[in-house]
Amino acid sequence: MRRSTALFHVNEDKTDQEIMKFAHQAERRSLCLDVVLCAAMPLPRVTAYGFMPYAPMNLPDNWTENLRKRHAEVKERCDEIGKLLDNTVINGGVRQIACFETDLAARIAESARYGDRAFFASNLRKDKTVFDKALHGVLFNSPIGTILNATPRVARDHVMIAWD
Repeated sequence: MRRSTALFHVNEDKTDQEIMKFAHQAERRSLCLDVVLCAAMPLPRVTAYGFMPYAPMNLPDNWTENLRKRHAEVKERCDEIGKLLDNTVINGGVRQIACFETDLAARIAESARYGDRAFFASNLRKDKTVFDKALHGVLFNSPIGTILNATPRVARDHVMIAWD
């Protein structure tokens, strides 16, 4: 029997209980599980004096500090999810996709190359930009199917996506 890989896209607000519930459902269906933690990094507020492109640009003094802090928060949550999955018999791991919003769709599409199905947790909708970019990356730039409001327990033979 072929073992497929499920990519479970979440943000850092997803609780451990919800992740484990999904993981146990994936295990019952013989799916390898990769939890993909999606996060948008803060964009710098750039100011320029004069006319572009020759004007000097100024970045806020604390922007790199804020960026490092945000990266550390995402990495910490990623490590927590990894430890949570390590304490089970579930086959899989955790991936972190933390980048600027402009790169999110491409990074998620690249990540989707290593899975067979993409599940999106309902709480990913809290940040509309992250949700839209992640969904766009999987739908239009990857070869795998997408399931919203993730639950792997329902068997699906045919999936149809339509939009106008």
